[in-house]
Amino acid sequence: MTHFQPGLVHTPVTPFKRDQSIDFDTYARIIEFHLRNGADALALPMPEGEDLSLTDEEQRKLLEFAIGQVKGRVPVIAHVSDAGTSIAMGRAVHAEQAGATAIVSHPPYFWHPRPAMVVEHLVQIGSAVRLPFFIVNPPIESAGTTLSAEVVLFAASVFFLNRLKRPVALARLTWRPLLAGAAMAAVLLLFRGTSLPVIVVGALVSVALYIAALLALRAVSPGEMALIVSATRLRARPASPPAR
Repeated sequence: MTHFQPGLVHTPVTPFKRDQSIDFDTYARIIEFHLRNGADALALPMPEGEDLSLTDEEQRKLLEFAIGQVKGRVPVIAHVSDAGTSIAMGRAVHAEQAGATAIVSHPPYFWHPRPAMVVEHLVQIGSAVRLPFFIVNPPIESAGTTLSAEVVLFAASVFFLNRLKRPVALARLTWRPLLAGAAMAAVLLLFRGTSLPVIVVGALVSVALYIAALLALRAVSPGEMALIVSATRLRARPASPPAR
């Protein structure tokens, strides 16, 4: 996963022609204006860039054009928000394939899902790719679920664990089961008269049982279990009404 300090992030507007199509010539000049005036990174198309006015195809073309125009001079952060989780995930995958440096998303507009649903929505979007993932509040907080510090921290924790899940599980499925098998072999060696086949079988059975236990528990560590408990509490807690 790429790491970078975004610095001052500019969010370009999206210009349109009279027929409501994107004016890419003007958009190129807008991008160059931002690059000349201190942009350390670009995020697009954000709400300031009329993301809700663009079709999915237009958003993808706009992102591809911007990445081509920037030519690696600054990071490009792709805005992938959508009320539909699968749609946002598809945009995230496209952004990664197009060469975006990171993705950004906010909770769904106009809906007020429970905090646990917001966490699930955001985690699935971020887990669809291997890019850095930024979470933001909607520009009009009353139009959607406001991101509390608790929701953001929990989403970040689950997202981070999802990123680490495969390598962590792989490590646990290698040295720990082998260590369990070696321990069983050592125990069997303490008993006189134990044949070599019995020792080998005992060690293999220990390895198999250890792996089965890890799979059954999904390699959950005490820290991960604490997060699961937190998730249960968060899911059970009623959602707070939007601030007026």
